[in-house]
Amino acid sequence: MIKFRNAYREAASDLPEFHMEASQVQDELHHHRMQMQRRRYLIARGCTAAAVFLLFGAGTVAAKNYRDSNIRVSDNGFVITSAGEDQEGLPDGRNLPDPASILSLGGAFSIEEGIPDDEIEVYEPEITEYNSIEEFLTVSNVTAAIPDKELFGETFTGENVDVVEDGSEVSIYLYNENVSFFMIQFDNREYEGYSTATSFSGSSGNERNYTNSQGLNYVVFDSVDEKGETESVHAAISVNGRDLTFTFQGFDETVIEKILYTLDLTVYFQD
Repeated sequence: MIKFRNAYREAASDLPEFHMEASQVQDELHHHRMQMQRRRYLIARGCTAAAVFLLFGAGTVAAKNYRDSNIRVSDNGFVITSAGEDQEGLPDGRNLPDPASILSLGGAFSIEEGIPDDEIEVYEPEITEYNSIEEFLTVSNVTAAIPDKELFGETFTGENVDVVEDGSEVSIYLYNENVSFFMIQFDNREYEGYSTATSFSGSSGNERNYTNSQGLNYVVFDSVDEKGETESVHAAISVNGRDLTFTFQGFDETVIEKILYTLDLTVYFQD
């Protein structure tokens, strides 16, 4: 048993800043090893974006009473907060630290406010790795909305699916030397109250809403560089207890809209 505060300080001070840059996904082996090593290191210390709710206090277990979360775009990322604003001790998303203080795709905060003093047990989470979407669909029984690869119009040289524990987090990576697609799914059905935050390189801009074929709404925004050019497009949606985020790099807007429009989110209402 160790103090969460001490574990946090160690993790936050030792880890380098990490961003989802196109150059990092060109080398499949390097990207995969670095991402998995970083995730294991952070999860063991309660510092991933998926575990950010620990910093702000997890709510009581939800009794199959799922509500869509609040999604708020900030200067260079977004915050997802459970819908109930009347839950004592939980933020509503308006007073959270800016995602600029979080390591990109890592979720380790650079501030100590809200960190509990209670001791927690450091553990190594079970992470199952799949080398393709096909392998994941064949072997795993975890529910996830999987995009049709044909719609991307690309031949991917790298393809990975990682599942944390029994599906509390699912990550999908598709990439080649020109484009990349990253999707992450958090299963928050066991919690009434939680907050997560994610930051990206560049500044957020061009926030908009997009409705898919099932009438569900995505929050969509761009990450732009100092010259105002779009680096990547991000989308986030909350569906029946799951929060999904998507990052597209190098794709035309028409391709992105097609992916979001056709993605079958009804799978989250069937289990």
